[in-house]
Amino acid sequence: MPSTPPHSPLRAGLDAQFSVITELTRHSADALRKLSELHIHASALMVQDSVAAARQLLASGDPMQVAATLFSAGHSGFEHWRNYQQQLFGMFSGVQRDLSRQAGSLLAEGSRSGAALGYSLAGSDTPQFAARANGAPHQRS
Repeated sequence: MPSTPPHSPLRAGLDAQFSVITELTRHSADALRKLSELHIHASALMVQDSVAAARQLLASGDPMQVAATLFSAGHSGFEHWRNYQQQLFGMFSGVQRDLSRQAGSLLAEGSRSGAALGYSLAGSDTPQFAARANGAPHQRS
């Protein structure tokens, strides 16, 4: 397999593509880490609520207190569930915003280097085409 010179347009295009993939992978891995931490925290809270409710039920000697105990335990579990959903929604919207912003900037950079590669492979490496490849507007002579 032929190797590319260190400063060739092909090398620049490949480097831009690798940086896009690397950044998107980094953001995705970070989002998965946050998601797993959120799941573990929510699961721990649900287990703690269940244990506390079971202890309260076992400790209550009056059958009439069972309904009140279940209601208070259910209310606590509902509050934890609502908090979990709010954090989950906030996390997903933040990840989507970050990925969109990062992908937009990296893809613009990749398309500029891809255009430069196309111009250089086509042999049209005149200043007019090079300026367009770097994002400058096209000017007619």
